[in-house]
Amino acid sequence: MKSNVYTIKRGFVKEQIFTEVEKSARYFDLDRKARLQLRLLTEELTGMMNEIAGKYRAEFWVEADPVEYAVQYWEKVHNVDFRLHLRLEETDLNEESRKQLLSVATTGKNEPPRGIMGKIQAFLEQCSQAHEDLGVYCSQQGRLIPYMGDMYDSCSIQDDSVVWTLNDYAGRLSSGKKGEEWDELEKSIIANVADDVVVNIRRHRVEVTVSKVFRR
Repeated sequence: MKSNVYTIKRGFVKEQIFTEVEKSARYFDLDRKARLQLRLLTEELTGMMNEIAGKYRAEFWVEADPVEYAVQYWEKVHNVDFRLHLRLEETDLNEESRKQLLSVATTGKNEPPRGIMGKIQAFLEQCSQAHEDLGVYCSQQGRLIPYMGDMYDSCSIQDDSVVWTLNDYAGRLSSGKKGEEWDELEKSIIANVADDVVVNIRRHRVEVTVSKVFRR
């Protein structure tokens, strides 16, 4: 099942997105705990939307499908696989708007943003811009592209897309289980609730999918 697609514009109303998610949760008769977890994941994802609204063509929707399998011949488990989608695509910008967008993807320090969602957002901002544009802008304005090596190291190439997943990122960090990045991951709501977060980058289109399987 796919929900209505919600176009995100400047000044968008979060409650309309929460209403769409709640409709999907009620359709599959999720219990109160599952609906709360789904709400938390939606809040984490919509937190990025405030920053990107008006900068890109952005769309949000929910997909959910029942998953049924037998544990024993007399018992079946009924699950629902929920996916929250956020798709961004670069718009046609005038020169001033383009500079403003480039400024968001750069900073005065060569440091990554804090928090896993902050890093994902910065990663999206960088990946949606042409690297030659970022390079020229940085040299002209004396700014830096924040260091995001730990995010890029977790990427893989699939067909003609670059793919980053939270599970791969966590797997790379889990070998040491120490340091600021691991602490951020352990404290993150989305890392503790979601089954996975997948970022798919294809040219100037970026899609974020937050997935969670709920048992009914």
